Amino acid sequence: MPLSFNILNHFHMKDSQGGCKCAQMASWVMRLVLAVIFLNASYMKLFMMGVDGFAEAMGLPVIVAWLVALGELGAGIGIIAGKLIASQDSKGMLTRLSGGVIALIMLGAIILVKSKGFEAGLNAGIAGMYADLALLAMGLNFALMGNVGGHCGLCEK
Repeated sequence: MPLSFNILNHFHMKDSQGGCKCAQMASWVMRLVLAVIFLNASYMKLFMMGVDGFAEAMGLPVIVAWLVALGELGAGIGIIAGKLIASQDSKGMLTRLSGGVIALIMLGAIILVKSKGFEAGLNAGIAGMYADLALLAMGLNFALMGNVGGHCGLCEK
């Protein structure tokens, strides 16, 4: 066994076309997390508190609350469906649209709701939006990248 033996080389996972399965799995993990979060948020607005209750609690017009709730539902479904139909959607438009809706909803949440946390100071404001910023970044990733995969580094020769 040569000294340059690298144990990580034994864990590479290339698919039948030579692509990287690691990047595909990472994409699925992000998609599933986003879908669960957005489908749950939509469920809460539609069935638990009601869209009218959500609108009142957030100080939003009812039409905006409906757009948010339905946007969360559509984006949650679309981010998964976008990958499932990737062979028919070569540009990843469903994934891009879903990612864009996620990013838009999160930007709205940050500006309209979370920015109020800055009244308690800069650190409190930023700390109150960590998860929102992460979800915004994930949405932007899918909006810009679509279904394009990458390489993990383990699978590179």
